[in-house]
Amino acid sequence: MACTDMVADINTTYCCTMPSTSAPSGHPYVVPSTGKETPIKKDEAGAFSLIRKALEDRGISNEAQQIIINSWRRTTRKQYQTYLKQWFHFCEGKHDPFKPLVATVIAFLSHLYSKGITYSAIGIARSAICEFDKITSNVDLSNNNLISRFMKGVFNTRPALPRYKEIWDVRTVLDFLSKTENDTLLFLAGKLSMLFLLLSAQRCQTLHLICLEDINISDERLIINTSHLLKTSKPGRHQTPFLFDSFKSDKRLCIVSVISEYLQRTKDLRNTNKLLISTVKPHGAVSKQTIWIKLIMHRAGVHKSFKPHSTRAAASSITHMRGVPLQTIIESAGWSNAKTFAKYYDKPVSNTNGKSMQAIIDIAN
Repeated sequence: MACTDMVADINTTYCCTMPSTSAPSGHPYVVPSTGKETPIKKDEAGAFSLIRKALEDRGISNEAQQIIINSWRRTTRKQYQTYLKQWFHFCEGKHDPFKPLVATVIAFLSHLYSKGITYSAIGIARSAICEFDKITSNVDLSNNNLISRFMKGVFNTRPALPRYKEIWDVRTVLDFLSKTENDTLLFLAGKLSMLFLLLSAQRCQTLHLICLEDINISDERLIINTSHLLKTSKPGRHQTPFLFDSFKSDKRLCIVSVISEYLQRTKDLRNTNKLLISTVKPHGAVSKQTIWIKLIMHRAGVHKSFKPHSTRAAASSITHMRGVPLQTIIESAGWSNAKTFAKYYDKPVSNTNGKSMQAIIDIAN
């Protein structure tokens, strides 16, 4: 599958091909074998310590307890903990949080609704309570008709509408990147981040997790292996390697050239094996929140209402508009099927005209 297709329609300067398991040799950054274990720290706080205790009472070993707790991603555990803490406070002295009445659950969700909490957040609270009670007390409320009916009412009165009705034109950013020199490490890091996200239609999480050993680079091609647990990873389905061909028409928009320059300029600064490092001392690994996408978008003139995650919709929407096969887009972005793209990411592109469309087609040629 070709990223050339993915970004063919993004600007006409690059060519990227994905996925492929073959890798060029002769470079110090090599693609590792698959199967690297992603460590997950124990979460002993609040509700999850009670879940651990309930599992222990059932005769589950400590090792198995941790594996079961790791079935929830760290971000999910954090979200659940927020609402379970409120749930315990709501039930304190009045209700049993372990074996609650349906009326009590609905009262709590109604309490959140009265505080202005969104439909999606109330849905997280509901899931947290259902998962907690299912584990600790073997009480399953997940398919309760009354609770489901309540949630439908919440949606009808407070619908979860899409954040964007249309998406920005990637040419706006590519034009800016093409005309701006890599005069500072900050800008170079931002350019590398933006090019990767536009060429792959991936999340910032993917970029944040890339390590030096995941990279295989030559003069003509860049391969980035994805040996990490991503949000879209599922049993039996994992993101294939990203393969980008060099774009010789404009080195300022060639991700192979940009990452080579970035690695060279950071070689004597870095104290971490993560690809992206801080631009200030001690030059450690950066967090997802630090990745400089918003800075590039702002300097390029993208409206401030668009968040960094909008790069995913911007890249996939423009390529779909230009006729790139839907399967290519789905595989590159890591979606399991076309429904996710159609429901959340396929947007009309704002300020698009014939000239910009021709420029995007040229990129792939």
